[in-house]
Amino acid sequence: MILTRETVVARSLEDVFAYACDEHRLVEWREGLQRSTRIGPPGPLDGARFREVLQTPAGLQTSVVVVSVEPLASVTFRVVEGFVRPVGTMRFERDGERTRITYRVEVATGFGVIGTMIERTMVRITDRSQQRLRERLEARD
Repeated sequence: MILTRETVVARSLEDVFAYACDEHRLVEWREGLQRSTRIGPPGPLDGARFREVLQTPAGLQTSVVVVSVEPLASVTFRVVEGFVRPVGTMRFERDGERTRITYRVEVATGFGVIGTMIERTMVRITDRSQQRLRERLEARD
C-alpha cells in the first residue's frame, strides 16, 4: 500500500520543518504515539533510532530509524521493528508564506482481512496526524 497525503500549513517553511522534526514534540502531533525515546546514536537527527510506544491496549512498541534528513526539504524514516514496517517521507515546500507538506508512506499489508484493517488504521492515523500537525503549528505564536 502506498498512502500519500498533502496539507498546507499557514506557517513558514522554517517553523514547520523545525516543529515537525523536533524529536521532543512528536507526541504532540503524531496520532497514536504515546512515547518516543531516542535510543541512539546521539547527535543529529539523520541516522537516529527511536523506540516508540503506541497507544494500544497492549502498548505496542516499534523501532524507527531516521534514514535521511535534508534540511528544510525532507525527512525519511523506516520502521525496523514491529508488526508493520512502513517506510515514509515527509517533504516540505515553501508555498508563498505557507508551507506544503507531502507525506508518503509505503507498507506491505498483504495479510488478507488483517491487511485491510491495517490499511484503514494507517489512513486514519495519517489523516489525524496531518490535521494535528497543522492545527498545532497554526495555533502557535
